[in-house]
Amino acid sequence: MRLKNTGAVKPLWVFRTNGFVSSSPALGDIDGDGKLEVAVSSHDKVIYAINGEDGSLLWKYTAGIGLFLLQLQVMLMVMIDLMSLLVAGIIIPMLLGGVLWKYTAQWFVDSSPSLGDIDGDGKIEVVIGSWDGNIYALDVPSAGSRVYWQGLHGDPWFNSTRCLCFIDPDMDFLSTYSELLYDTDPHDPDTDNDFCLDGVEVYRGRNPLVFDNVHVLIPLTVLIVCIVCFASYIVFRKLRKARNKII
Repeated sequence: MRLKNTGAVKPLWVFRTNGFVSSSPALGDIDGDGKLEVAVSSHDKVIYAINGEDGSLLWKYTAGIGLFLLQLQVMLMVMIDLMSLLVAGIIIPMLLGGVLWKYTAQWFVDSSPSLGDIDGDGKIEVVIGSWDGNIYALDVPSAGSRVYWQGLHGDPWFNSTRCLCFIDPDMDFLSTYSELLYDTDPHDPDTDNDFCLDGVEVYRGRNPLVFDNVHVLIPLTVLIVCIVCFASYIVFRKLRKARNKII
């Protein structure tokens, strides 16, 4: 199978810190405006909150030595994450036929990327930090809107809280994030009850909210017609018998 080339990747914005960035950016609506912001820490001992749309600084907080020690723990975790990124980002694409895209930072990149629609254009952007002190928000041409899972660990003891049962509790191949986009039920694998998983319907270009499974619809229609015809026949016979008795 050949991977689709999405074209040249360009920065949506680049935010400069005063230290190298090894922590993974977190995305969330932290100011209540209904849009995603970027929160990330740097080795300059500062935690930054960044506007996801244009990369401007919302606020920053200077932490103490505790942040540096936490980042050392994160660096140890990243060494394990790098193996996963190597497999997911290089080995698997090579086996499938090529790399989807690549973007070169000015120095090492050992933080895990975060995915989300940070500029509200309906497409996923990639946010990542680098040892060059920059936080990159990358705009990927032809990007989709789905985030199925992200391999971010929940704590320094490697107890991951982002495994599949958290991302996709109903196991329908649509993450809870994607279920919100398609207005489907994150706890029901078949929202429209057409005997086809919501994620499969989206993959096939069908509406997961509409009963449109032809493999079920046609036999079901035939069954309903047969039941109606049989019921009509029974009613006709009873009416005929009743008429004969009257005569």
